Formats: sequence, structure tokens, C-alpha cells
Amino acid sequence: MTKSENTLIRLEAALERILAGEPKRIPKNRKLSIRAVEEEANLGNGSCHYYSEFSSKVRILKSKQRSSSSQQEADTGFTDFLKSKAANEKRIKEKYRSENVELKKTIQQLAAEHHLFNELIRRLKTQSKQLEVENKELNVALENTRDELTQLKRERIFKLNKK
Repeated sequence: MTKSENTLIRLEAALERILAGEPKRIPKNRKLSIRAVEEEANLGNGSCHYYSEFSSKVRILKSKQRSSSSQQEADTGFTDFLKSKAANEKRIKEKYRSENVELKKTIQQLAAEHHLFNELIRRLKTQSKQLEVENKELNVALENTRDELTQLKRERIFKLNKK
């Protein structure tokens, strides 16, 4: 085996370890990159670029990994957004539902008061009509009494004048 074949084997092995999540020389949470593969293979900076097929393979895997992780993040973010939106809508519905119940109770109380006031008005109108009739009768009686009083005073004056 030539030196370039050995380097390529070391790079392939390093890539497999990174993809399996069991790297030896780099942290497990490090993102996939050409430099990460070179460090895992214990090679110098730029060693991978001599192997263009391998470099393009790493770039393709990196873009796939990025798109799948970003898609998962987007899905998770969208799911969280929908959950928070649904919770907010539920909270608003409960708020309006309780306000609706309170308003219905208020309407019932106002309707009961309205009926009581209508009954009171009806009674007061009836009483007012009775008082008006009684007032007319008393006015007529007062007029009659005044006329009688005036008549009596005139008679007294005539009697006094005759004497």
C-alpha cells in the first residue's frame, strides 16, 4: 500500500468513527467538517483536499446532516409554535367563556329588575289614575264648598245690611 492509500484509509476510518458518534481525538458534539475528519485521522490541516472525491463525500454528508438536523429543528420549532398557539387560543376561549357566563347572569338579573320595575310602574300608574280621579272629586267638592261658603257670607252680609 502506498502512503496516499494509507492516508485515505485513515480518513475513511475517521469519518466512520465521527458518523458512528465514537470519535477518539475530537469531542463527540463537534459538527462534521473536513477539518474535524482530518483531526480525527490525526492528519495536518488541508490533508483531505488532496483527495477530492473524499472531500466531496464529506461535504455531501455534511449538507445532508445539516438539512436533516435543521429540518428536525424546524419541525420542533413549528410544533412548539403550534402548541403555544393552541394553548393561547384555549386560554382565550376559557376567558371569553367565563365572561360569557358572567354576562348571561348579569342579563338575567337585569331582566328580573326590568320586570320588577315594569310591575312597579304599572302599579304606580294605576295609583296615579286613582289619585287623579280623587283629586278631581276633591276639587269639585272644594268648589262646591267655596260656593256654599260664598253664599253663606253673602246671606250674612244681607242680614247685617237689613238690620
